[in-house]
Amino acid sequence: MKITADKIKFLSIIFISTALLLFSSGCGKKEVKQEVKQAKKVQVVSIEKGNMPVTIGFTGNLYTEKEVSIVPREGGQVEEIFVDEGDTVYEGQVLMKLNTDKLNAQKEALLAQVDALRKQHQQSVLNLELQESSISVGINQADQSLLQAQTSSAEVELRMKQAKIDLDRQQKLFEKGAVSQQALENAELLYNTYAKQYDNSQSMIKNANEAVRLANANSLQKDITSQTIESIDAQINQILSNVALIEISINDCEVKAPFSGVITYKDKTVNKGSIVVASASVPVFKIIDNSELYLEGGVGEGKMEAVKVGNKVNLKLDAYPDKQFEGTVDTIIPQVDSTQMAFNVKVKVNNMSGELQKGMYTRAEIEIDNPEGFIVPADSIIKQAIILGTPEQAEPGQFQPLDEINRGDVYKLFILKDGKTVAKNVIVVAIDQDKALVSKGVTEKDEIKEHDKLIITSVKTLQNDEDVEETDYGPSSASADTDKKQENKTEEKDLPNNDLTTTEEGK
Repeated sequence: MKITADKIKFLSIIFISTALLLFSSGCGKKEVKQEVKQAKKVQVVSIEKGNMPVTIGFTGNLYTEKEVSIVPREGGQVEEIFVDEGDTVYEGQVLMKLNTDKLNAQKEALLAQVDALRKQHQQSVLNLELQESSISVGINQADQSLLQAQTSSAEVELRMKQAKIDLDRQQKLFEKGAVSQQALENAELLYNTYAKQYDNSQSMIKNANEAVRLANANSLQKDITSQTIESIDAQINQILSNVALIEISINDCEVKAPFSGVITYKDKTVNKGSIVVASASVPVFKIIDNSELYLEGGVGEGKMEAVKVGNKVNLKLDAYPDKQFEGTVDTIIPQVDSTQMAFNVKVKVNNMSGELQKGMYTRAEIEIDNPEGFIVPADSIIKQAIILGTPEQAEPGQFQPLDEINRGDVYKLFILKDGKTVAKNVIVVAIDQDKALVSKGVTEKDEIKEHDKLIITSVKTLQNDEDVEETDYGPSSASADTDKKQENKTEEKDLPNNDLTTTEEGK
């Protein structure tokens, strides 16, 4: 069949039309495929405000300041042992008793001496009382006799002198023949009589003085008796002192617990009937009080001002993974170790429950603040390599400078708004394994608000301004999705390297 030019033209038009139709149809299919591409699905929670403790961490081993080795103060034979290793004891409880027969015998012998001396003392006191009474009467009588003798002697002496004057006058008159021989003899007799009486009075004075001397001599005997009483008192006191020392030794034969605690050691060689010695190198028991434990660790010198005595300390132990214990900062040693650039902090731990033991490895987190902010899941934030600086170092528009109040590290998070992701750079001031505390945005455009929708899944693969689809909306950022936590459990998170963080350990 002959093909004309018109037919060739017609077939060409049909071919071209068909080709154009097929090309158009193919392009249309490609566009439809792009339109049906699905947006990434994400889970979100509501950002809520709250408080979160800011802590400084360090690690160490628990220790106690109440641990002693018990040594008997007295040596001797063991009469009874009342405790064994592992026993709980109270302060003053008798742990072991030594035989006291020899000490008791010594005590009784000394007390017998005291009884004898007390009888001597009693008799000496009676003698002294009699002496004092007798001596007092004798001295009074002697003094009165002496006074009488002196008075009588003075009177006789006066009369004798008058008689002598009269005798001399009668003698002159007799020589002149004015008086008779008889008158002269009478005057002479009177004088001689008074002279003899005067001699007698002098003898009486001498005798009275001797009586006074004897009375005073008896007074010296009283002093001797008083000294004897004092000597007996001194002997009694010395013996009673020795008795007191023996009683202390008897008391020390009861080995007692110096404080309440647990017996951690008992010498297996010491039993009833054994002989023990009072030697510090040979303890019989060891006792420990775990009711109050301590933990000590180094904290970086830059944090010295933040740590205060009395700060609350949260304690975590491998032995109790599901429990948290508390303590308080007891002592701050304000001396920085030049090699580690840290100062030591001593934490007191109340252990009345008895769950904790000396030597347990412990992670301590000192609570230095409890600020308010936005609490978000820790898995929803990504550490950024932005370094906050001082106001002088800050570049306007790039980031907000740090001050003493707003210190922290910069993290990135994503907010869901109108179906798109909105990246925010925020300052995180505290973080632990589950949650983080956001204080504010780095710049004004980074500020977040309460009840914003925080994306908590696939955050490491998200980009800013990316179309996403919400699949779940949680009521609070404080409770993260369980499946998401399990999925990210083994992921290594970047933690803040800042003074104020709940996970940092002191260097």
